[in-house]
Amino acid sequence: MFAGMSLDAGYGKRMPASISHLGLSVMHVEAIAHLEPGGGPIALVMADSTEALRARYVATKDADGEDVERYIAGARDPASWANYYSTVRVIAVKR
Repeated sequence: MFAGMSLDAGYGKRMPASISHLGLSVMHVEAIAHLEPGGGPIALVMADSTEALRARYVATKDADGEDVERYIAGARDPASWANYYSTVRVIAVKR
């Protein structure tokens, strides 16, 4: 779905190689998956964002209205945990 919107959801995992190809030496890589229950601050922002972008998601044809509704319901349900975003840190130095 994100590729259909010209977004790269997998950029973080390719970032170390991209930095290395720029001529830098990668010294350290760290990836953190931020898990949060539905109803939490990030989950609610994601639910509202998904609601606002509903038509764009459906337009990709990778999601339909029911998919969007399930995502929003999960994001608002405290029993549902999800990884809404991840952080990738790369430390690199000049060669």
